Amino acid sequence: MENAIKYLTLTLLLVATACSKEEVMRTVDVESPLTETVDVKLGMSLEIPRTPGAESKATNARHELYRAGITRVIASELTGALLAELIEEPLDERSLLPRQTRAVNDSQIANLWVFQYNDTGADARLIRKDYYTSYSTGMNIKLITGISQRVVVVANTSDATFSEDLPLNSSTFQSLLDKSTTVSDEADLLTNGGHNLPMSGMFTGNIADGILVNIPMQRNVSKVNFRVKTGNVTADNWTIQLCNVPDKSYWMAQREDATFPISVTPVSYTEQAVNGMNTTTFKEFSWFVPVNRRGTVDGTTSKQRAVNAPAEATYVKVTGSKRVTNTVYTIHLGMNFTTDYNLDPNYKYTYQVTLYTDPCETDSRVKMESFDYTDNETPWFGVATEDCNSNNAPGVVLSSNRYTWNNAALACAVYSQDGIGAGSWRLPTQWELMLMWIYKGELGSFTSSYYWSIDENSSNTNNVWCVHFINGTTFNFSKAAIYPVRCVRDL
Repeated sequence: MENAIKYLTLTLLLVATACSKEEVMRTVDVESPLTETVDVKLGMSLEIPRTPGAESKATNARHELYRAGITRVIASELTGALLAELIEEPLDERSLLPRQTRAVNDSQIANLWVFQYNDTGADARLIRKDYYTSYSTGMNIKLITGISQRVVVVANTSDATFSEDLPLNSSTFQSLLDKSTTVSDEADLLTNGGHNLPMSGMFTGNIADGILVNIPMQRNVSKVNFRVKTGNVTADNWTIQLCNVPDKSYWMAQREDATFPISVTPVSYTEQAVNGMNTTTFKEFSWFVPVNRRGTVDGTTSKQRAVNAPAEATYVKVTGSKRVTNTVYTIHLGMNFTTDYNLDPNYKYTYQVTLYTDPCETDSRVKMESFDYTDNETPWFGVATEDCNSNNAPGVVLSSNRYTWNNAALACAVYSQDGIGAGSWRLPTQWELMLMWIYKGELGSFTSSYYWSIDENSSNTNNVWCVHFINGTTFNFSKAAIYPVRCVRDL
């Protein structure tokens, strides 16, 4: 009898255990998250950068080109005012940057957030998030067991990036897709003190104890490399600027949207001088750029590319200044020179452009802008007969009769000449400086240099417009630069 009781007890325990397991399976089947936390191994592979014309992520042939250091012309077109080429350069296999030119470590994966969602849809709920300061292949992380889960890694961030945002059990995968950072210049894209690029990747599948969660990682930005030289165009000064850059960069940039971002306020990166522009050597510039998919415009030719461009498509502006005329080239970026206006994540776009005149004036990518220096609406003003110096503007810090912009304004405030004392003089406007350059032969001697105006650059108020008194060209410089100043007064 005692043995029978033991047998019955054991049988009941086995039945109870079996029922418990069936209940667990039913819970998983209805996709409710379990609270069982397990150790899994995290593997991340950094995807090889893509280039226009290379539809696959990587091929053995492309690997051999990289290793051999071979540059390949993907597309070339001489039409109207431009000879334009798309180039595929030798790259380190996992880098957006050419060999031996890296200023940013764009292959490092560190400072990562790991997010787990209870499903694979956009409305899946966040059930776990953890932050790790470093990464090593196969490192152990904690996840929650479940079927059809989504695991997302966002790398090269900081502990504060998502510590307060994205609350557990209420935020969704769509909430992460909507997270962005504000961009006003290239520096806003770089993380970890300007040394790394934001990256992201994801895994979908079942989570169980001890499995390997392997996540392919992509850089969230594009790299634009732009080389330029002149063909038959001459100018006294050249500048270059990346324009129509999205003011947002998203932490999850792998998007299938035909247009992305949907709503942006375009910004422009800081304008740069192109020193020594010539007909033989390309001058090279490069930028990291947020993803900007503006789609395609069917039927667009090279000459129509600028006029047919979507309003928010990113472009490079190259300006040549010569006396009273600017020649402005607008080169929109994308997968080709005609219909495509997309900048995708983890892509490198290398453009090689030679600038020509457009005798037929049918190319929308080049325009001539003339300046009317003799604006009759400019009020009459008096011009000092000499530049500010330590004698006529005492007590203001200067160096070889040159001033920072702030000190130039102070110098004019204390300037005196021929009985017209301090408080009567001021910095000239840009237009007044232009008029002074036209009539400089009647206004005394000027230094062969730029001169300060009072007008700030509206898109970058740290810079101020100046006029060169040899050729009359204009450019904006940092307020910390030093230039001479010629004061004016109202009449």
